[in-house]
Amino acid sequence: MFFCLSTALIYPYCIAFGGIPYNWNNPIWLNIFIGEIVMLLDMVIKFLLAFKFDGETKYIIDFKKIANRYIHEGNFKKDFIIWLPLYEILKTIAPSLEIFVIIKSTRFS
Repeated sequence: MFFCLSTALIYPYCIAFGGIPYNWNNPIWLNIFIGEIVMLLDMVIKFLLAFKFDGETKYIIDFKKIANRYIHEGNFKKDFIIWLPLYEILKTIAPSLEIFVIIKSTRFS
């Protein structure tokens, strides 16, 4: 939760004040990097996490059913788009498009 909140605040700050600093000694870059790793691990865990339907007592542990539920009924599409390295992709297309990296701020919802 900490990394989701902090990256939700850091991305707009970086875009407003000169871009994302790529330096391992910079705490902002380190926080962004760790936040992206945490987001990826969260996505993997959601693919593996058993669930149960309302009113049922038995958990669903079949991997295909868990994955299908996360992909079709969960937030997989949103999580994946937020996790993509949009800053690098958009910066190479046109520097003015880097403002769209603000979409990463929506992970805290």
